[in-house]
Amino acid sequence: MADLKKLITACIKNDRRAQKQFYDSYFHVLMSVCYRYQKNYDDAVYLLNTGFIKIIKSLDQFDATKPIEPWLKTIMVNVAIDEFRKTKKYQELTVFADDEKWNKIYNDHCEIDANAELDTSDYWELVREIPDPEGTVFNLFVIEDFGHKEIADRLSISERSSKRYLSKARQWLLNKIKMNHVKVKQYG
Repeated sequence: MADLKKLITACIKNDRRAQKQFYDSYFHVLMSVCYRYQKNYDDAVYLLNTGFIKIIKSLDQFDATKPIEPWLKTIMVNVAIDEFRKTKKYQELTVFADDEKWNKIYNDHCEIDANAELDTSDYWELVREIPDPEGTVFNLFVIEDFGHKEIADRLSISERSSKRYLSKARQWLLNKIKMNHVKVKQYG
């Protein structure tokens, strides 16, 4: 912990070697967050570098009595959200379904069979392939544990759209799993 405090202090003083060491130390942790929001390596690295600049500029605000990784991940998720806002025309993609259709979509629940023949890395790869904006909403809801209201506020969409995107993401995943000939239980 003392070494981390020294490293942070050096980073705050613009010591480039310390900043490089800090970057290298947390690259894999932060890259795992970025990879959930970007579909390819180059875009994920771009997001990481954008977030890292924000982290370096904000290090003086870090409370050294708390763990650093959750703080870093929070900043990186916020950067991913900001990037999503800048690069996607998600408002153009927001189409409202009529109430009857919406209720059917949202109330259909599916559960993956416990005997499914996919391992964890297969699931992560499928999650990474979910198209946007559904993939971003899925990550924020399932991985980051945000509620629909918070997602809606952060992405400037309605709560209903957030729920619809989550439903579409789940359906997309189930379709991909079915295509891989994995047993799926359907409820609803």
